[in-house]
Amino acid sequence: MIMWLYILIALSLTATLLLLLRWLFARLFEYRAELVTFLVIPPAFNDKALIANEALLSSLHSLGNNRIITERILGRKNRFCLEIVSTKDKGIRFYVSCLKHQEQSLRKLVEAHLPHAKVKRDTATLNDSSKVVLVKQSNHYAFPIKNITSLDDHDPLGYVTSAMANIADNEALRFQLVCTPVHLRSADKIREKILHNESFMPGDITAKKSGTWVFSLLNKLTFGIADIFSASYHQDTTNYSVTSAQRDLEYKKQIARGDRPVRTLSYFEHEVVESVNQKLKEPLFETTIRVIINSPTKRQYRLHRQAMLSALGIFSVPKYQSLKYVRSVFMLKKLMLMQAQKRIPSLKRNSILSSGELASLFHAPHSYSAPTDNVVKSLSKTLPAPVSLKDLSREGVVIGNNLHHGVETSISITSDERQRHMYILGGTGNGKTTLLKYQIIQDLQAGHGLAVVDPHGDLAEELLGHIPESRLDDVIYLNPDDLDHPIGINLLELPKGLSESELLREKD
Repeated sequence: MIMWLYILIALSLTATLLLLLRWLFARLFEYRAELVTFLVIPPAFNDKALIANEALLSSLHSLGNNRIITERILGRKNRFCLEIVSTKDKGIRFYVSCLKHQEQSLRKLVEAHLPHAKVKRDTATLNDSSKVVLVKQSNHYAFPIKNITSLDDHDPLGYVTSAMANIADNEALRFQLVCTPVHLRSADKIREKILHNESFMPGDITAKKSGTWVFSLLNKLTFGIADIFSASYHQDTTNYSVTSAQRDLEYKKQIARGDRPVRTLSYFEHEVVESVNQKLKEPLFETTIRVIINSPTKRQYRLHRQAMLSALGIFSVPKYQSLKYVRSVFMLKKLMLMQAQKRIPSLKRNSILSSGELASLFHAPHSYSAPTDNVVKSLSKTLPAPVSLKDLSREGVVIGNNLHHGVETSISITSDERQRHMYILGGTGNGKTTLLKYQIIQDLQAGHGLAVVDPHGDLAEELLGHIPESRLDDVIYLNPDDLDHPIGINLLELPKGLSESELLREKD
């Protein structure tokens, strides 16, 4: 018996050690993982519906859950960072970060969500003098923040971007969301309770009051013993009487737990149940919410902190859920800053947000319902190159490059297209001569024959420096202004063998 006890203790210690090593390895991976950051410049007049923003976050959840078996065993998790950064010189900008191996996938998702946006790699470094304000949910995660159904009439993020606008030259504000896709068993249990019309209060909120857990335990023990005696007492009675006794006992259990025997939901309770169910059926993210402030004075820091916390208050649902400020220990402030710089989750005090909640907290402000000064937006849009220009067998001179969603395509004109007709129009300094020069250089390198008539002579002289050494003997250079090398031309000379009509025409 003692030997089995020792074996059990050894197995428990081994399991605990393995779990501790797994946790440490996961934290080390978070610290050392390389992230790639994209600057997303949304189009100025192409507002997206909230459901489209939710679809993007749902896609990120699927991308983050795409892990191999070894990553799952070792506890390695993919994370994303959504940031709104404001400085006076560069304006309010939007950044999306991911692990390096997911760079291409993330870029394609963002470009599919915002086809006319400009997405490019960038860096959004964080100053060492910045201060981190941690924000988290005030209640159980199952209760959602304010439900936003449409952005056409009201965009709550406009309050956040307005709080980040109009700052001083030496100040910077950052709203950071570090998101890790998760799947919680507790969320499934709550949804199952809702499905069976049971008391679903997340985390047994009613039993969290001081001392109530003791009474709850005593109730379970009392009714457990009562179940045993009831079963033994009614073993020889009719099935009806047994069923009736069990029904009465269940009724008393519900009364002891504080539940109503028949759960008839009021209108307000139905709204709460529906909102909880709606949140928990969406993809969930473990989210660290940070407000990062870089300000030279404590007074300005407090003003910015108050403004940002007040702006986030628009997402509160009174008596149920809000985003509250978490006071931190002074000794941990450097650790919090390092975590913000590395874009890694906090070790604790994280929130659980759904894709819909994240979509409400991070999106491009609506141009009509939330016009905000200093938001960087794209006033022009790019178009993809036609498929015909992507044909690898197409040969010709390259006149430019098409850059769309990070894909560069050479724009070329074939010899047949140039021989039919090519006419270049443009004002002085717009690149007419440069366009011709690049075509001529490519023809020279390809071994084609050509003639250049230059009324000014600048282009011809510049082309002499681009003639390949193998073609120097093919060049005939005529310069009427070169008096040291005059050109012998008799303007009155007529070709031989002309007819009378041809002579008359040549004379004219």
